[in-house]
Amino acid sequence: MEATAQDKGFPPLSRSVEVQIDVVDRANNPPVWDHVVYGPIYIRENLPVGAKVVSVKASSGIENNPTVFYRLMPGSTAQTNKFHTFYLQQRPDNGFTWADIKVNHPLDYETIKEYNLTIRVENNGAQQLASEATVYIMLEDVNDEIPLFTEREQETVLEGEPIGTKVTQVNAIDKDGTFPNNQVYYFVVDSPRNEGKDFFEINQQTGEVFTKVVFDREKQGAYA
Repeated sequence: MEATAQDKGFPPLSRSVEVQIDVVDRANNPPVWDHVVYGPIYIRENLPVGAKVVSVKASSGIENNPTVFYRLMPGSTAQTNKFHTFYLQQRPDNGFTWADIKVNHPLDYETIKEYNLTIRVENNGAQQLASEATVYIMLEDVNDEIPLFTEREQETVLEGEPIGTKVTQVNAIDKDGTFPNNQVYYFVVDSPRNEGKDFFEINQQTGEVFTKVVFDREKQGAYA
């Protein structure tokens, strides 16, 4: 048969499509999912490749013929598994066939925070019928980004300036997606190799650097 869709514009525009209708055996019903929607399922972004995210199951809809075949559908976007971020493995268990959804590629919360997967299941009748279920997966942020300073600093300070004089302000950015993973704190490195640790201090929250002594250029002209 042929079906037509028409809008209400002037002049009206329309398009037709051919629809094929198959008559099926009354005893052959589409597979039935335990749940049509799974999730949202929360997983950490550092879940390793091969780790199981969720197990789903459908019955065949055909009496005395429990065989089903699952397929994880590739969508049109990264969020709908276009790049096969997840994969599917079938496994038998107690007379039923389950589908395990597993991680296929490393995940990254800062790139994609959630996925919407479609799983298709077909039965094993003379005319294979199918049905679909949706799996919603939400990533949880992990502290996996390293703070990076935005630029190298070279500053000057006048000799004779009082203790507590502001010299500069350093700035670093952490690309983690959520607080407190992206919160940055600043410290002067407490190491014998750090010659400036006894002469400068830094505000942990703002990155502002202040003097701890009054400098005399004749004694020393530079500090790292």
